[in-house]
Amino acid sequence: MAAWPVDLPEFFRVASYSETSADNLIRTKMDVGPAKVRRRTGTNVRRVSGSMWLTPTQYTSMETFFNVTQDHGATTFTMDDAHGINQTWRFVSPPSYTTVGPENWQVRLNLEQMP
Repeated sequence: MAAWPVDLPEFFRVASYSETSADNLIRTKMDVGPAKVRRRTGTNVRRVSGSMWLTPTQYTSMETFFNVTQDHGATTFTMDDAHGINQTWRFVSPPSYTTVGPENWQVRLNLEQMP
């Protein structure tokens, strides 16, 4: 399994970071009374999104990591989470890039933490 490239930023920009817990419940409506509720699974994925600023060299590194190393997001990789704990991740969608000047790019990532 690949690791997050050392030449890319280690963490998301604080103002851009968000986490979403997975909806791990199934609700079944009953003819009478409250709905029945049960868990889907014992473990589930957690979604994380955020942005990082990249130099032109880091932009190229990110493109290579996503397209080649991660096979366009089909495989998993390891990276520390926001709490400094090494986790296994997978891309939910391709990186989204915005230029923020002649020498900087902002990349927006949507990842899921694998159980």
